[in-house]
Amino acid sequence: LAGLSLGLGSSELQAEVHHLFLLGDLNYRLQPLDRIIPPTSMKRPDGRAFRAEIVQMIDREQWSELAQYDQLSRARKDGFLDGFEEGPISWAPTYKLVTSEKKRQKKKLPDPFAESHVPSYTDRVLWHSAPGHGRRLQQTSYSAIAQLRTSDHAAVTAAFTLRAPRLDIYDTSVPELTFKLKLLELTVVGLHPAENTRTIAPTPLVAFLQLVTWRGDGTLPCECALDAPCSSVGKASLMAGPAPALYCRWEGDELNEALVKVGGDGDARSFREQLLVLLVRDVDLLGEEDTLGVATISLLGLPDGGAQMPFRAVLLHGTRESGMVEGRLAIEAV
Repeated sequence: LAGLSLGLGSSELQAEVHHLFLLGDLNYRLQPLDRIIPPTSMKRPDGRAFRAEIVQMIDREQWSELAQYDQLSRARKDGFLDGFEEGPISWAPTYKLVTSEKKRQKKKLPDPFAESHVPSYTDRVLWHSAPGHGRRLQQTSYSAIAQLRTSDHAAVTAAFTLRAPRLDIYDTSVPELTFKLKLLELTVVGLHPAENTRTIAPTPLVAFLQLVTWRGDGTLPCECALDAPCSSVGKASLMAGPAPALYCRWEGDELNEALVKVGGDGDARSFREQLLVLLVRDVDLLGEEDTLGVATISLLGLPDGGAQMPFRAVLLHGTRESGMVEGRLAIEAV
């Protein structure tokens, strides 16, 4: 997902949507903790020994023990795909299978897995929910169907319950409402200098505003200027610590307002269902490499009457946490 230019093009697709599902043959394997076993290693004693260990754990249904060898699980513990979730795995690996029982019997294979590969959990279903919206999505099942042998992969199935906002409470005959969104205070902290800069000197930063917003009937995008600056260019300072990290703060006239038109029902309920996406960029860099972090801010907690709402959100870069953004904002009908 890192650098994937879909949706608004923020380079972090999961930051732009309420819920995102990542599924398919992700091709992660079971590997020893201290070395890599390529498929050709099955010709060597250490490769065959590791495969035998894995098959024995499968026979004993030691699912949690198998997880320690899973590359994807280890990568996620190291910060990869930050914010994504996956249900517990309590079934045998789904790859690489012998495609028919007849073939297995002909070759007198002791297990249903191809001799050339270490059995692995290559086929997965993960999901990501925007801050404040995760309580609406619940996984109800996650399993594999090993009996389907039309492929050397077993089928993986997952079921979810999603409590979506009721669209019938929004009166689409009501004219669009225009809201003024105002950032009152904005701080970026813990952000690391861009990797392609040759120094660790403080880097000028600028935050840009994007709003993922839809009409009350859920069909058409609302009018909103995308990639509009919500702050002036700031001068970052370096925070002390084992790794250099940037700190930058804006307030008052250093922050801009945004006018947003939303299909309404007479109040701001539909507006609160939207997501505010903040981009932090380095204005000294050009092209796609200027994005230093992307954050999603839920508006579910916005009070009525222009009252202020504090926020704090993780900045993502390359699907990993790259810092934090915090501040205060308010909206009012125009």
